[in-house]
Amino acid sequence: VHTFGQDFFFNFTAFSCLNSFATLAYCGYHYIKRKNNSLSSRHQKDYFIVAQEKIGLICRRYREWQLLTPIAMAKLQWMYARTALSHVCRLIEFKGIKVAGKELEDIFAAPLYRELYSNPSIRQYSLKKVILVTLLFKRQKWFLLLLGYVSNFLKWHCSVFFARIKG
Repeated sequence: VHTFGQDFFFNFTAFSCLNSFATLAYCGYHYIKRKNNSLSSRHQKDYFIVAQEKIGLICRRYREWQLLTPIAMAKLQWMYARTALSHVCRLIEFKGIKVAGKELEDIFAAPLYRELYSNPSIRQYSLKKVILVTLLFKRQKWFLLLLGYVSNFLKWHCSVFFARIKG
């Protein structure tokens, strides 16, 4: 049992049971991001495992609902790429570059990676997304590690610039 991410699985399962739903334009709450209590600033052992489970669930349901269009697949590929890079960044910071490199090999071997990257839809992307998805698709381990290292440097030493790039 994972210690985080339960809200997604509950909400997605509940959403799957609905016949219809309504939305409000009003946001009734905002999360407060605290430096030491954010997943982006601490190591969470199950982070990528849970992320893969989430993306895999979305992919399975979209296929089941016949909604897995090229645009939906492109968004899932980007979600996976962004999550994989975030995972690599955390590993570099908290475990070291050798551990991150080994984990990239495991990422490339994962069934979800093979499913999502058998035919990436890069025409759907902005330049930033094309670069990251292409590096992941072509299994450019050393470039991905370099990108993770540079991302960490920018995050801790040039946070405004990092926020602009990440956004």
